[in-house]
Order: sequence, then C-alpha cells, then structure tokens
Amino acid sequence: MNVITPIHPRVLMDTSQARIVVENIPDRPGTAAAIFSALAEAGIAVDLILENYARDGRTTLTFTLPEAQRHKAFELVQRGLEALGGQVLMHGPSAKLTVAVDHGATPATAARLFQVLARADINIDMISTADTEVSVVIAPADADRAAALAREAFAGA
Repeated sequence: MNVITPIHPRVLMDTSQARIVVENIPDRPGTAAAIFSALAEAGIAVDLILENYARDGRTTLTFTLPEAQRHKAFELVQRGLEALGGQVLMHGPSAKLTVAVDHGATPATAARLFQVLARADINIDMISTADTEVSVVIAPADADRAAALAREAFAGA
C-alpha cells in the first residue's frame, strides 16, 4: 500500500550572507583547494560555491559566506591571489532565499520560485539545488519582498 505524505514547503531567508566573486583565476587542479583551504584554516565556512565557464585557462569563482566573516575572507583571498593571479571582482552583502521541501524538490519547485521572482523584477545572482531544496542568492534590498512572495507562492503547495 502506498502512503502519500503531504509536501509542506518551507521558505527560509538568510540575510546574514555575503558574496565574493573572484575572477581570472587559473583553471587548473589546486586553485579551489588553495583558496578554500586558507579560508578553512581561518575558521571561515563557505556556503554556496559556483565555478563559472572557463576560457583560455582562466575562470571565475563565486561563493557565499557569513557576512560577519566577509572582510577577513576578502583579505585571505587577496593574499592567495598574489600567488595564483586573478582579482576579487566584488564582495558585499547578499541574501539567500531557500525553498525546502520535506520529500524532495521537483523541477516545478525551481520553476515556480524563478517565476515568482521574475514577475517581481528580483534578479537572481546565484542558484543552488539539492534533493530537498532550491536556494537563490539575491540582493539584500529584495530579501523581505522575495520571502513574502515565495511564502505566498508555496502556501498550500
């Protein structure tokens, strides 16, 4: 007998995030290890990590971390770039909106979230998915509005 368990999405907003974008770094084994090992040794935990399309042996790496650790992370990354090459393109506060679904997110979960944000003219800076959730990084100024819209869109889903 199959038992159908209701899906109750939870919408979570984290406004204590920051984002760092490092561009023009070498696209080779060990680059990410060098950057994130230095952060780990300093006790800085990163959340979302995205490596973009590489071109001509160089790539861009974007990651989020707690806002309270952003300046220390920036210093460590800058120091690491002296040996690696590249530059920090930007660093600043961010907000992470997550829609978590107890029994697995579906393709419709991401599509619904993206549609809600697009209709509200809220830009998505980063996207991450896992089995049970979809997360987006957005500008902090849009956080309250995005959370309210997402809660409304997923209420009763």
